[in-house]
Amino acid sequence: MICNRKGFSLIYMMLLAGLVTLFTAFTAYYLSLIKPSNMVSVTTLISADYQMESAIIMQMQRYKEKSSNEPKSFEKEIMLGIKMKVNCSKVADGEYLFEADVNGRNIHRQIKVKGCTDIPDKLIFLE
Repeated sequence: MICNRKGFSLIYMMLLAGLVTLFTAFTAYYLSLIKPSNMVSVTTLISADYQMESAIIMQMQRYKEKSSNEPKSFEKEIMLGIKMKVNCSKVADGEYLFEADVNGRNIHRQIKVKGCTDIPDKLIFLE
């Protein structure tokens, strides 16, 4: 039986193609078994912090514009599965203490700030 070089190279190419196909199939199967991690993205954390601060500043601005819009506690969903709760209490005349926290989907963020009606955009972070 006589074999030429072209015959051997074709057989080797077919074997190599078969091995690459098997490797790809096993890799795809293995990757399908891996579960996603429970890590929270940085943009989600930044967005949660921004939402808390914005909600407090908006309440202080509304109160400065119209004194009948006194800041109050509330709870709302800011993202899918993530809820924000803001508690408000009056410290002195024109000063309010806000405790805000965000919970859900492996996130737990909280802040404690004091706001003054004279400068509603300025928050004093206590925690």
